Amino acid sequence: FSDAFHLFAGGKGTLTYSELFQCLQSLGFNVTDEELRMKAGSGSTTLATFMSIASSMSEPSPEDNSELYEALRTFDKAGTGALPAKEFANFASIMGDKLSQKEVNGLLTHSKDGVIDYEALHRLLVGSTNH
Repeated sequence: FSDAFHLFAGGKGTLTYSELFQCLQSLGFNVTDEELRMKAGSGSTTLATFMSIASSMSEPSPEDNSELYEALRTFDKAGTGALPAKEFANFASIMGDKLSQKEVNGLLTHSKDGVIDYEALHRLLVGSTNH
């Protein structure tokens, strides 16, 4: 969970309410606005608070994790386990729960030589090696 926190915090050490909500969703948690406001309030969230919130919530279902992995794998035309970073950025900003440019940029920090290892990214986001 801490890797996801740091990814969304972008080095500032706290998450805004919006970043917290998006971070939890990216981890596969189906949290409502009302539920999250009761747990976190509406101010900034530290890593310790985030860890407490995330650990108190139920784990994402294996089906949710599998759907994310399969969505990423769909774009791997060469079967290499990697996606061109630009293609991934486009995918992330237009498909499903669209990510903001800031969120996309945060994920792109995991690219190397213009590609993203989506299997490693999937493990980072969901903390699982099961597809």
